[in-house]
Amino acid sequence: MSALPVSATEVDLLRVENAQQKAQIADLTAPVEKLTFQLALLTRLRFGQSSEALSAVMGDLFGQPTALEQKAEALTPPPSRKASREPKPAARVTLPPDLPVEVIEIDLPEANKRSASGQPLVRIGEETSDRLAMTPGRSFIRRTVRPKYADRASRVATK
Repeated sequence: MSALPVSATEVDLLRVENAQQKAQIADLTAPVEKLTFQLALLTRLRFGQSSEALSAVMGDLFGQPTALEQKAEALTPPPSRKASREPKPAARVTLPPDLPVEVIEIDLPEANKRSASGQPLVRIGEETSDRLAMTPGRSFIRRTVRPKYADRASRVATK
């Protein structure tokens, strides 16, 4: 076997090309390693045990709490008394009496105001509900009135 003579300039060119390729490989592998680490971290967070949290995965660096842990400690409210199981009733809001009132009466059609025997039904009362309503520039009370009817013979009320 005979060795081919290689000049010094060719050796230098090969070394420079080799160094450039090593630098290019290092530049390309750094983002791949970073993305692989991030993927492993996110996979562990998503599919790992539920007790693991981001701070638990990352750990406290050099024994110092992270900024998130410090914020969580500052925002943690003091322990309160045991909450009662009874729900609080909703507060009734009384509507101001000085608002104008718009009355809407929802009545039965005339065909339904007769009993099965053909006798007319008698109005025995009404149900009223008030609701605060607003249109641009004014507030008012919308009062809905629903009359109640009954048959004198059967004494059955219908609404």
